[in-house]
Amino acid sequence: MIDYTTDLKARVPSADEIARIVARSRKLREQAIREMARALWARISKRHGARQMPTGGARHA
Repeated sequence: MIDYTTDLKARVPSADEIARIVARSRKLREQAIREMARALWARISKRHGARQMPTGGARHA
């Protein structure tokens, strides 16, 4: 016979743990987007002769 209650006994993460997981996933996603943007810029700059990727610093000033 299958015991269906084993899934109900799993430990539920605390709010702090969930916040840490979400923050880490956001950080990893931002890093991945940045790397994709660099790769895309490298491909575009080869075609058009652009020298350097523009930084997003001016947007946040």
